[in-house]
Amino acid sequence: FLASEKTKDHPERLGVIPYRSEEPRGGADVRIKFNGDAKDSVGGTTALLVDAVTQGDKMVTTTGGTTGSGYVNLGNNMLPTDGSPVTIEIWATPHSRPNWSRVFDIGSNNGNYLTHAWSYQTMDNRDLVEIKKGGTAILSNQYTLFGYTLNTEYHYAFTITPTADGKATIAWARRDARTGALIKQGSGTTSAAWSVADIAGGPFYLGHSQYYPTDHNANASYNEVRVWKGALTDAQLSHSAALGPDVLPTESAGAIA
Repeated sequence: FLASEKTKDHPERLGVIPYRSEEPRGGADVRIKFNGDAKDSVGGTTALLVDAVTQGDKMVTTTGGTTGSGYVNLGNNMLPTDGSPVTIEIWATPHSRPNWSRVFDIGSNNGNYLTHAWSYQTMDNRDLVEIKKGGTAILSNQYTLFGYTLNTEYHYAFTITPTADGKATIAWARRDARTGALIKQGSGTTSAAWSVADIAGGPFYLGHSQYYPTDHNANASYNEVRVWKGALTDAQLSHSAALGPDVLPTESAGAIA
């Protein structure tokens, strides 16, 4: 089953063991709910709201556009470096299609990152999932999660699993944030050795690419972000998406073994 915050003192009971740079904890190890603040309710850090960002009762909204239009910096060292699988969940709502705007961007420089762009340029029939290492794209896909409806909240999930030969398999999906139903998904394996340790020390941005100044910041609302140490299954992710932000899956909520 998936972890709740109530079980965080009993990691042996968890189906997914999360990671922080300080120490392991049970439950979602990074959980930023944006319910009136930008604090990680598990890890204790606070995200930085940069420039024009509106903090609401349940989410933050970035205005979109060029430099100065606002984004969210969740901080550095938000991912494990010990070779474990990782799952990222994000509940987010796109409001428009600024040029190359990001759902998220994690990395140390413009040659080493993992990113997902809402749209390829401003197109509604192309998006971008990409990993670069040493300036070379070792995974790139432009035709999987496109076609979203503006002003509609979605659940985004990225699962990263190391392979035996030192590469990584990435699975990503967009789900209905109300029902958990799968809308679109994709997957791929890096063409060269890679792990999240290659990018973990860099910042975890929402709605921003630090490394390409011509790419616009997102015009979007972010409801919740979670990072789990472990590879959540499709069934677990659908269950989590259906429960929605503000609710962690638990046994009593019909969680999945």
